[in-house]
Amino acid sequence: MWCIMKKRLIFAASVFFAVLAFAGAKPKYVFLFIGDGMSTPQRMVAEEFVVKTEKGTLAMNRMPYQVNTRTKSSNSIITDSAASATAMACGEKTNNGMVGVTPEGKRLESVAEVAKKSGMKVGIITTVTIVHATPAGFYAHRRKRGLSYQIALDLVASGFDYFAGGGVGGKHDDRRDPEYRGNVFDLARAAGYQVVSNRNDWAALKPGSKSWSYFSAGSMDFSIDTDGSQPSLAALVEKGIEVLDNENGFFLPENLRFFRVDSPMQERIPGGLTPASPIDYFSTLSDYKAIVYGRGAALLIALDTFLPEGTDAFLRHY
Repeated sequence: MWCIMKKRLIFAASVFFAVLAFAGAKPKYVFLFIGDGMSTPQRMVAEEFVVKTEKGTLAMNRMPYQVNTRTKSSNSIITDSAASATAMACGEKTNNGMVGVTPEGKRLESVAEVAKKSGMKVGIITTVTIVHATPAGFYAHRRKRGLSYQIALDLVASGFDYFAGGGVGGKHDDRRDPEYRGNVFDLARAAGYQVVSNRNDWAALKPGSKSWSYFSAGSMDFSIDTDGSQPSLAALVEKGIEVLDNENGFFLPENLRFFRVDSPMQERIPGGLTPASPIDYFSTLSDYKAIVYGRGAALLIALDTFLPEGTDAFLRHY
């Protein structure tokens, strides 16, 4: 069993890092977008809306390579975010509701943890709670996705470099949890994290800093609803690039709700560029090797490993 699990993890890691075969070196910058709750029908509707209102097209639909696959969790023909995130992050199927562990409860190593061990920095961005099953699939190891406090403990223990998005759903100081060790924000500070909860302090983060930024107790606002107090998805990605950039590169997965992948940028990018969406920003990077797309309930994963150097792609996994 361990041999099979190890092979699956190696395959999952190869999706992100085996561009070696083409480039002669591992990709320096790896991005994974996971658009939760979006599949072909949602993209079709969004495309029609954009075409008729803005006379453009979705950036994701302009990517030259698109691949469809079908899967299920270990115990259900219909997967959930916990099982699908585990499959994507760890290369192993598990039961619905389980995060980063096998159906028997054995800990799995995620591709983000592999990246960290390899010397890359790692960031996690989400527009929902940071302990939601999809982002948690990359750093947490729990039998139940609803164990928010314990998942937050795993966040602190991960040692990843940049967390940004929603909060912990009010469970940051859950004294009823059997593993209670104190307020998780205090534990994060003790572990060397800058913990910030407002846009100004987040904007002041310096390159090389280790940070956990949350802008609400629960999920972040949709762009159409925001009052400007929360940064946009594009701004979170831009800041992530700024603070994570280093000679060994970084791995930056982002979990996005519904149509946030293609939501317009609200801030201008240095140099006067104003791309139509976060996707277009990557063209301003000089030496990225892979752009990776994803979907939570309908996951999209880049398969640059098997494509010509410099091309972009996504794999829809549902």
